[in-house]
Amino acid sequence: MPSNPERTAAATVVVPAPPEAVWELVSDPGRFAEWAELTEEVIRADRPLKLGSTYEERNVVLGPIKGTSRWTVVQHEAPRRQTHRGEGIALAASLDFFMELEPAEQATQLTVGLRYRPSLGALGALIDRVHARRSMQAAMERSTANLVAIAERELAPTPTG
Repeated sequence: MPSNPERTAAATVVVPAPPEAVWELVSDPGRFAEWAELTEEVIRADRPLKLGSTYEERNVVLGPIKGTSRWTVVQHEAPRRQTHRGEGIALAASLDFFMELEPAEQATQLTVGLRYRPSLGALGALIDRVHARRSMQAAMERSTANLVAIAERELAPTPTG
């Protein structure tokens, strides 16, 4: 077993909107800071996002520590799944942000997560075990809750009659 295995922090919710509408929301880099808990601001982005697109963000790294990251879209299968590979996060040797969408009745089941490998050897593993993994898990849960709130406000079908 490798001494530094890949880890995952992810959250799944049901969003009250069709997959195409949810896909449009989660694919718009101009809106990432609205819902993605660890994104403070998108500095630059190719639009629309597609395979090979890049963007740069200011992020919350850990607690009050901020950083700048660069992302490349490495998987883009509308409206089902996308993966963005990150660089420039000091505490991660590798980092992928992923979103998976599945139709669910009149809604969409959405999973948002991070697959990552801590950097800094034993120290990084300790930081991950003590704080970072729990923090990232909570951030994924807040991000999905933010998406549900936006969808309820903007995307949910309005009753007719």
